[in-house]
Amino acid sequence: MTETYGGIAFSYPETLPGVILPPESRLKKYVELGALPLKSLASELRDSFEAHASNIAIWTTGKTYTYSELDELSDRIAAALLDVGLRPGDRAIFQMRSTSDFYVAFISCLKAGIVPVCSLSTHRKLEIDYLATEAQAKAHFVDGDDPRFDLVAFACETRDRLQTVKHVITVNGGEREGVQSLYVLAEQFDWSEARARLADVQFAPFDPVVFQLSGGTTGVPKIIPRLQCEYLESWRLTIERLGYVPQDKIFMAYPPIHNAAMGCCWGPMLLAGGTVVVPTDLSGAHFAEILNSAEPTWIGQLISGLTPYFKEAEQLGGRFASVRALFQAGSVEMADQARDWLGVETWQMFGMTEGLYLYPRVGDPDEAWARTLGRPLSDHDEVIILEPGTERELPEGEVGEMACRGPFILSGYYNSPERNGEAFTSDGFYRSGDLMVRLRIGEHDFFRFEGRIKDVINRGGEKINATEVENVILRHPSVSQVAVVAYPCERLGERGCAVVVLENSSEPLGLEDLKDFLEEIGLAKFKWPERVEIVKALALTKAGKPDKAEMQRILLETIMVDHGV
Repeated sequence: MTETYGGIAFSYPETLPGVILPPESRLKKYVELGALPLKSLASELRDSFEAHASNIAIWTTGKTYTYSELDELSDRIAAALLDVGLRPGDRAIFQMRSTSDFYVAFISCLKAGIVPVCSLSTHRKLEIDYLATEAQAKAHFVDGDDPRFDLVAFACETRDRLQTVKHVITVNGGEREGVQSLYVLAEQFDWSEARARLADVQFAPFDPVVFQLSGGTTGVPKIIPRLQCEYLESWRLTIERLGYVPQDKIFMAYPPIHNAAMGCCWGPMLLAGGTVVVPTDLSGAHFAEILNSAEPTWIGQLISGLTPYFKEAEQLGGRFASVRALFQAGSVEMADQARDWLGVETWQMFGMTEGLYLYPRVGDPDEAWARTLGRPLSDHDEVIILEPGTERELPEGEVGEMACRGPFILSGYYNSPERNGEAFTSDGFYRSGDLMVRLRIGEHDFFRFEGRIKDVINRGGEKINATEVENVILRHPSVSQVAVVAYPCERLGERGCAVVVLENSSEPLGLEDLKDFLEEIGLAKFKWPERVEIVKALALTKAGKPDKAEMQRILLETIMVDHGV
């Protein structure tokens, strides 16, 4: 039934099966308040491309795309994707690195109504088989010239192994039998023909625009559907809060497939009409070249591990004179260091793929900038602090588990009723697994990070689920029990250590033996433990469960001894 809210006609929408929307009363409230526009991200991006036609949209060494050029090329590819048999609503695995080709392919899918499924170029058989099967992906986009791994052969093997994947689409690397080339597809239509072909593609506000991945807190990562209207609104608010303008250029040295990069950096920048500066490798020399040639106004430093590259760039003559602001995901202390280093505005932020973002805002008290991660991006976000394991809300100043709900905060993982039963409170608040404290400063509540409940290792910004890795290691015939725990790393933040109990008759298990096994199984390399400790028994809590805090304490003592401390 259609009703009118705040002058807006609204009926509870249908969406893709497996996608969970907020309850009808709450969704109607968001629409009435203007917290969710009844518009689509794809249509608004097209409007931005037309409004900023002559601006540079994508800058990379030796190549740029104006908005007009990107608009034409992506239209032609989008039409060709529909012509080969893909349809609006179909899903496509994206396994591409940070190049201008990624943006061309991704935007082409958005225009065709094809839903990208975000994965990493380092994912292997375990992850890709799960994602392709769970999402029922019809296509697999890969780089054809990745020097580290033959992704085209890998994608073809995946297609031949699974029932759902029908198309392998590659960028660069030459043509191969049974594989479609992105830029060859573009030659099938001129721009006017492509526009005519795309005119029939309809975008509903509550349709998925992209499938992101959770940090994987229980087993393999879960799929997070981000919807057209809610992703659009979060991008709009990011533009407003951070002050992105068409004259801005953001240099972001981080995988563009990540929600942090897509939702906070390059997505809002393209919606604002600015320039996305794309690095092709991680090195101080390349960073220096970008700083001096592209002259970025923003740096999106999403992990502290990038700091050495920027420091090296400075030593090699890289000039930061054009930089007016920096985006630092991490702690307040990291933001302070970045601010002291460059002497420019520095936003620290906390964000999660499930949809909550915390930023300080211009005009917030100095105390809030100095002591907290900020406050919610949307004024309609609700953030509470719960006593862990309960639904009892804690008062200001007490540390507990942060829970949240809001117009663009996840209402349910895709096709995952069991996980949804664990992840949400009875009244629909998402349990973040992060320990926070709420502080009232001036007229607003701000939040300070205090640690994690979740069993997750944060390796250079990549969230590694310990349980997932443990379940794979347990397949090793020599392993009786295993606990994967984090240990500190100055460059990456954390690394993983496998604490292993061997079967009685087993030969010693070394790190290289374990790596060989994980490679054979097909687990992404960034998830592999980087240290192995063999023990007679795992430390246990009084309840008989693995005591990871105690194992971490013992591990740190061992590492200190190893380093002569």
